[in-house]
Amino acid sequence: MNIYLSEEFIKLLSNLLKVKAHSNIEKILIESLFNKSLEKLNTGIVRLKGNINDSFFLKKRIAQKGKGKSSGYRLYAWLIVVDNNLYLLYIHPKTGKYAQININKEKQAELIETFKQKHTTNEFIKVCLSENKIINCENRMQIFK
Repeated sequence: MNIYLSEEFIKLLSNLLKVKAHSNIEKILIESLFNKSLEKLNTGIVRLKGNINDSFFLKKRIAQKGKGKSSGYRLYAWLIVVDNNLYLLYIHPKTGKYAQININKEKQAELIETFKQKHTTNEFIKVCLSENKIINCENRMQIFK
């Protein structure tokens, strides 16, 4: 599966990484998303909009190891099943300084529009793993420092 990040997602994650309580978020994302089959990825997914057969906007619950899903994160993404592409759009913790319960319908609509615009203009950054860090596949630079 190919994983792509939006600029907004990179900014959100960068801010979370600065908070001690969320300093392991990159590791949690790697364990939850990278090198996973679609079947394994489907655990904890709520489909919000889209065609179930090819692509859909989704919300995935991500647990913090040893703390469970109630103190974990909610990840919002667009999954294109045909091409096995996952586009990460938004993330928030369920506890702490940046905590949210869920995003509202307006924010969901905004994320869908953002996806459509950025997908059309190819503005997403394809990421890979290198030494347990998320890197830009194109220039091999680390995304989160």
